[in-house]
Amino acid sequence: MNNLVYTDMLYKSLTTNANRPALHIKREGRYQSWTYSDFHRDLNRLCYLLKKQGVKKGVNALVIGENSPEWIIAYHGIILSGGCTVPVDPNIPPSEIESILSITEAKVVFCSPVYLSLFRMLKEKYHHLEKIILLDSKSDGKEPAFDQYIKSGNEEKEAFSHSFQPDDPMVIIFTSGTTGKAKGVVLTQKNFTAIGRYGIPRMKANAEDTMCAVLPLHHVFGSAACIAAALTSGMDVVLVPFVKGPLILEALRDKQVTILPAVPKMITLFYESIMHNVKKKGPFVKSVFTGMKTLSATAGDTLGDSFRRSLFSSVHKGFGGKLRLIISGGAALNKKYWTGFRLMGFNILEGYGLTETYGPITVCPADNPKLGFVGPALPENEIKIDNPDESGVGEVLLRGSCVFKGYYKNDELTSEVIDTEGWFHTGDLGKLDKDGFLQINGRKKDMIVLDSGKNVYPDELEDFYSTSPLIEEIGVFGVNQSDGEIVAATIVPCKEIRKNNSVQQSTDLIYNELIRLGKTLPVYRRITDFVTVYTPLPRTTTRKLKKNELRKIYNSIKRKSGNRLIGEDQLSVIEMALMDTEEYRGILHGVTTVSPRIDPQIINPRSHLEIDLGLDSLKRIELLSHIEQHFSLTVPEDTFDKMETVGDLVTLLRERKSNTSVENVLGLKERILADSLHIIDFTDRKVSLLNKAAPILNKVATSMYSAKSSGLKSLNQPDRPFIFASNHNHSLDAFWILNSLPNTVRENTFFIEDKETRNYPQFPYMFHKSNMIKVEKCGDPIEMLKAYLAVIRNNKHLIVFPEGPVGSGSNIRQFKSGIGLLARETGASIIPVKISPAGKSGSGTRTVTFGAPVRYYDLIKNGTLHENCSVDDISDHIRTIITTM
Repeated sequence: MNNLVYTDMLYKSLTTNANRPALHIKREGRYQSWTYSDFHRDLNRLCYLLKKQGVKKGVNALVIGENSPEWIIAYHGIILSGGCTVPVDPNIPPSEIESILSITEAKVVFCSPVYLSLFRMLKEKYHHLEKIILLDSKSDGKEPAFDQYIKSGNEEKEAFSHSFQPDDPMVIIFTSGTTGKAKGVVLTQKNFTAIGRYGIPRMKANAEDTMCAVLPLHHVFGSAACIAAALTSGMDVVLVPFVKGPLILEALRDKQVTILPAVPKMITLFYESIMHNVKKKGPFVKSVFTGMKTLSATAGDTLGDSFRRSLFSSVHKGFGGKLRLIISGGAALNKKYWTGFRLMGFNILEGYGLTETYGPITVCPADNPKLGFVGPALPENEIKIDNPDESGVGEVLLRGSCVFKGYYKNDELTSEVIDTEGWFHTGDLGKLDKDGFLQINGRKKDMIVLDSGKNVYPDELEDFYSTSPLIEEIGVFGVNQSDGEIVAATIVPCKEIRKNNSVQQSTDLIYNELIRLGKTLPVYRRITDFVTVYTPLPRTTTRKLKKNELRKIYNSIKRKSGNRLIGEDQLSVIEMALMDTEEYRGILHGVTTVSPRIDPQIINPRSHLEIDLGLDSLKRIELLSHIEQHFSLTVPEDTFDKMETVGDLVTLLRERKSNTSVENVLGLKERILADSLHIIDFTDRKVSLLNKAAPILNKVATSMYSAKSSGLKSLNQPDRPFIFASNHNHSLDAFWILNSLPNTVRENTFFIEDKETRNYPQFPYMFHKSNMIKVEKCGDPIEMLKAYLAVIRNNKHLIVFPEGPVGSGSNIRQFKSGIGLLARETGASIIPVKISPAGKSGSGTRTVTFGAPVRYYDLIKNGTLHENCSVDDISDHIRTIITTM
């Protein structure tokens, strides 16, 4: 056996662990498992068939699809036949898949069913592609399914009969990294050996461990951890085909997983989910949990991980009770999450590597993890810092058994990164401490050099600004301007901000937050300019930010191009397949039904329902109602806020489709409208100071805020509830309306608290506390609609601002559709209200003008509106009335 030949190491593991479990996957509610002996048998069968197909040295074959045992068997079968395996990212556009197929001249393709039509087309175009095998148990007969195919193989014919050398190529991985320029990395037998021989012992892992493979196996991190490391060490691997929290947690619990390789984004989501659940249980539980973390921080190092695990046993139970080691890689892990998980008794280790090193070339020891460091180099490998600055930071150079052979058919590019002494120039910046531990400071090409000569490292700023609860994602990069390079950023605000604010309002909030945070930084390290987006930032498979695409987003917004369309050539095969499903077509029909003005050609799975398609909260409620009735299913109200894109809706549908008959399904909007809505107790509301002392306070308000009113005659004896619909350019608008009303009307008039009203000035609203109604979920569209309906159905009056939050300027903005729905569904009289002037300064005389009552049924009866008009038409008509007042 040669320790520098991966297939020799794998053969030893297969024979040593023959009767031990190797691979597991849950299908149709039960686990399907392979022992190491089963794995060996299937490799024999497949290798026999591939050799007959002509796979040998110099021949390439593709594997593309979700994580599965068949994927792993195909991956190794190609290698053992003498060929090179080309694992392909399933999320890249079809044009890139075609490019990889063309460059490698692949003879065989193993693919999931969703890619079948693409490869059938490519097989007609590229004659070197001879065979397509489905990574599935079913086939339509044209191409064999994997199980069907390997059954005809000879399991007695040893797959490991071929002798390999350490420098024999075995895998070609095409990676664009963060640059967008794809290149084929040729990895050899010896590149796969260090992680199993040295990495596993350093992490104190062994054959008794169970690893969860949720990271994509086509990428080196997932492959190195869950294939090379796990299988040569005799572990069993639980495969999760899709990166979904419930599926991951299910696997951890079902199979008592002990090791979880994960990218920082996944670790972040798990941690935030834990903290969210703690917060939901109330202040007392939150205080206890904080106290437990403090106790762990003070006594944990002395009493050990067992103490911490017992202290947070409920958290560990949620992860299956056995998870002890989390391996973080692919990007830097924020200090908050590293510390947080360690305080709860989980060991988190970071490593560092690239596609060119087949993943980790450094790993932190299990007994000496260092925050912010990725560990020393594995044996047989070495690190050098090239041209370090005064702080010791320079380019990281690597050399050793992990380093790749070169780029596929690209000697020129290879010579650019591997020098004559064999050092691989990574392009990463880092420094070594006295113990040889490596710290990564970002990418050399991403480093921002200011005209002052100062260097700014984007990774450090991303970590710093990410500590803000207002920021969900941030990407920092340099932008060249006429007077030099500046520090810029593209920022995604937190979900709560996105939910309750326009992009412009969010930008204002984020600006103030950046100013606050920046006060603790040197001036040259502060963000100079930024743009706000509501869609996830572009990332690689391992969640690294694509800086080139971030710059494109920044430049596009700064140019105000407004072109948010995504061409089909940018969509992945999976996204394009979604567009061909019944669920997607139903959603498309629903979108154009609730908002006929939308051009269906601009819609794709990435379309943001509010930002791209302009669907306000009511339109989204109507859309979900349409979907429920169209597909005969019920959508829980608590999923409403989770649906941000068309793709989210497709995923929801595929998870919730049922056999309920259409007649039995009541849509979300219909359920809200049919609710008895006894959610507000009007009998216990105290009379405000203003209502007791109206004459005096009216004079005070008039003198202080210069408010006058007109058009009140129609309000003296209301025969039905009023809905006061007003323009909105000042935080005192609700006060001016209330203060203008006759006493008998004012006492029964209410407005609903939302995120904006919480910031209204205490004076003079202190006199109107009894007119403000608080809801349990402030700002939640469903709760707000229920509250509106409750006011009207209790024969009370309501103040609404159909424009949304306070605006600026004299123009009345587009009305949201909610006022149209209320007019149509409640039969209430709409009282148009215009407050002028509309400036925000508070200067000048305010005039509150009340128009004549407007009823939906009267508008239909007199022909002003058509009987089948939409709620948008009603809203637009009310806006027109107010505009012309």
